[in-house]
Amino acid sequence: MKKDKRKKGSFLSLLVKNYIAFTVINVILVISIFSLGTLALAAHLKMPKGDITPQIKLLEKGQYERIKPYTLVGPKGYFEILDSHNKVIYTSDNSKIRSGYTKGELQCIQDYSGNVYRYSSRFKGNNGKPLTIVQEIKYQDDGDKDSGYFQIFDRNRNVIMSSANAPAKRHYTKREFTYLTNSLDDDLEISKYSFKGNDGNKYKIIMNMTFSDRRSMRAYSHGLVVIDISIILCYILSVSGFVLWLSRKIKKPLNTLNQAMQAFAGGIETRLWSTLDQRNLFRSVTVLIICLSSSGKVKMLKQRWKSSARKCWQIYPTI
Repeated sequence: MKKDKRKKGSFLSLLVKNYIAFTVINVILVISIFSLGTLALAAHLKMPKGDITPQIKLLEKGQYERIKPYTLVGPKGYFEILDSHNKVIYTSDNSKIRSGYTKGELQCIQDYSGNVYRYSSRFKGNNGKPLTIVQEIKYQDDGDKDSGYFQIFDRNRNVIMSSANAPAKRHYTKREFTYLTNSLDDDLEISKYSFKGNDGNKYKIIMNMTFSDRRSMRAYSHGLVVIDISIILCYILSVSGFVLWLSRKIKKPLNTLNQAMQAFAGGIETRLWSTLDQRNLFRSVTVLIICLSSSGKVKMLKQRWKSSARKCWQIYPTI
């Protein structure tokens, strides 16, 4: 008698198909929760996007009032527009009004670029006096280091050591040093971006961003923890649902098989064939054989059902 290979793999196929579906659903669920959660959290905290590209058209047109400050520089940040003479012609926060910037101050403000990074840190020298080191590193578009320099300052903002390619300036004013080390009040980070207006004049935008606002960052971190906990809970519920569904899927044919075995034990084989659906019965047999393939019960089960199975395959050869 030919073996029905299709039916032997039915239980395994059921597991594989449903496990794949379960995995895909969970991946989509995790991505959706994390994406929507982070977007909602950023919108609630009004975190700055840090990307000036969408605002360039408005800057060129001179429509500065249409730029939403919190999307560019954060809820506590502000920006200023400078003309070609470095005079402030617009500010998004009227409480921060100032006349302008000196050339030295602008040179100390880092350019808005994704390829240039400036770091500063304080330490004590061999004589115990406080020193400050400033490093600027420029990277190429492929991520490789291009160039960089360093400067070491004493407590009076005098340069006592520097690399050969560092700026030649040997002393900095208090405001210049504040811009150079990015140590503004309220955890602001300052940068500048130059652009040309539609009127042909050159302008600069000075952005005082609140990327490092401690309260916002703590709230953002706590929000991420809540999102992670939500993902874990949803995953646990999803696993529980999958296990429950699979258990019911397996128990149904096992219950049918159990009824059949009880019927055979009671000696009412003739009545069994007239009251039970043989198709479901022998599907149940296949499922049980696969489930118990690692135990010694399979041999006993095959012997018990050998004669009845032969009858059923003859009656229903396409099961």
